[in-house]
Amino acid sequence: MQRAGIKPGMNVLDWGCGARDVSFLVAALVGSLRAEFSESTDLLQRLSRARERQQRLDFKNVSFEVVEDLASFTTRTPVDAVVGNSF
Repeated sequence: MQRAGIKPGMNVLDWGCGARDVSFLVAALVGSLRAEFSESTDLLQRLSRARERQQRLDFKNVSFEVVEDLASFTTRTPVDAVVGNSF
């Protein structure tokens, strides 16, 4: 992430995140991270795991939200970078 230019003070959007490590790796580097979940069959489980992990790791600079319509998505606040990880 650092080689990609992610640094302290940035506001970053993690697009299509899960309870994976990417959100928390970025959160450790920046001032604010907003992570977006797209709808899926296991959405509530993934969201619950991510929020549990957030509390356990004490990341107050992370927010998780569900996006229902990806085609018309816009951020509420400006972001400096967008990250994503899909396998």
